Amino acid sequence: MIVGLFFLFLSLSSDPVLAQNLRTKVLENAGRTFTGMEDPAYQSYDQALRNYVAKRINKRYGVAVDPKGYNGFDLLDIEAFLKCKKSNEALGPYLQKFQKK
Repeated sequence: MIVGLFFLFLSLSSDPVLAQNLRTKVLENAGRTFTGMEDPAYQSYDQALRNYVAKRINKRYGVAVDPKGYNGFDLLDIEAFLKCKKSNEALGPYLQKFQKK
């Protein structure tokens, strides 16, 4: 989770115009603890994160991922994989590992 947050803040600092809405959502939750994954505040945060990262993956890598099929931190991991993957590595099996059941 810490790695995901690191990548999130690293990527937010690189594209300030696209990140403004998400940055607001993330910062309004800074220092906050959630009661669990069912907490409405957490769900709102995760939805904003999923939408933003899915759009960024599509724009940067041309890979359309459904933001409803993954949680926000999984999408950050997928983005990190895309950044580092070799051109001959298949993406499909990797994406299936993260998809919600």
